[in-house]
Amino acid sequence: LFRYIQSKTGNATTNIFVYNVLLSALSKSEAVAQCREVFEEAEAARGITPDRVTYETLIQAYAHVGDFGEADAIFSRMLEKGFTPTDYAYAARIKAYAKNHLWREAVAILREVEESGHLQVRTTTPHSSPLSLSPLSFFEERLNLTRSGPKEGWK
Repeated sequence: LFRYIQSKTGNATTNIFVYNVLLSALSKSEAVAQCREVFEEAEAARGITPDRVTYETLIQAYAHVGDFGEADAIFSRMLEKGFTPTDYAYAARIKAYAKNHLWREAVAILREVEESGHLQVRTTTPHSSPLSLSPLSFFEERLNLTRSGPKEGWK
C-alpha cells in the first residue's frame, strides 16, 4: 500500500510510524509473510529504526496464526535490542501458545510477568470487575478444573 501511494504521488516519506501502521494492518489480516517483509524493510531502511511497537506488532502477527516459536524469537530479539515489553507483547505470546492448546506454557508466561513485577497484571470478569484471585492462580485454577472435570457451581 505504501509503495503504491509513493509511486503515485512521488513524495510520500516513510518513518517508523508508517511502518508500524502497515504492520498492524497486515498483522490483523494474518498476513505474516508480508509482516516479516515489512519488518525487514524497516530494519534495512536508512534512517529508520524499529521501535518497541514494531517488535510487539510483529509478535502479535505471529500470535494471530499461533506461531509461538517465531513470537518468542521476536520477543527475545526485542529484549536484546533493549526494549521493555508491555502487556501487549506478553498477551500476544500467551495467545500464540493458547491457539495451540499449550496451556501450561501460557501460564508460565503469565507467571513470568507476575514474578518480574514489571507489569501490573489484572484479571477481570466480562463485566470488568477485578477478581479476587491473582492472574496466575486464576488460570491455574481453570487448569485444575479442566483436568478434574466440571465442578458443581462452575459455569
